Amino acid sequence: MATKRNRAYKHASRIPARSKYRAIKVKYDGHTFDSKAEYYYYLQLKDRVARHEITDLEVHPVVTLQDRAKDFAGRNVAPITWKLDFAYYDRTGKHWYEDVKGVKTQAYLLKVKMFLARFTSVCYAEIPAATLYPRR
Repeated sequence: MATKRNRAYKHASRIPARSKYRAIKVKYDGHTFDSKAEYYYYLQLKDRVARHEITDLEVHPVVTLQDRAKDFAGRNVAPITWKLDFAYYDRTGKHWYEDVKGVKTQAYLLKVKMFLARFTSVCYAEIPAATLYPRR
């Protein structure tokens, strides 16, 4: 016979874990979006592709911000990579990278600085999540 404590533990383990910033993941078109806002922006970009405003839409492109290196002791240091939300080309041929952001963390701000320093020939835009999916 299960005790009350065991039953409570089993019930609690079935509750899905919340994300740190309460974002709800959405699966659509074979992609897993980190938030509803990112998903809604993807739908807008798909509409722009259909209207031939943008081309080569890429979901979750990974860029290398710093190559692999060796430290003072000769050990390998892993490269620093960043998974953005979207990349595409506009009608003028400019290469755009976009990231849907709800909360600007210190790590995010540092990665943006590294990205802008390394990739000078591309365009970057931050899309505020509040403009896409209003909070209640």
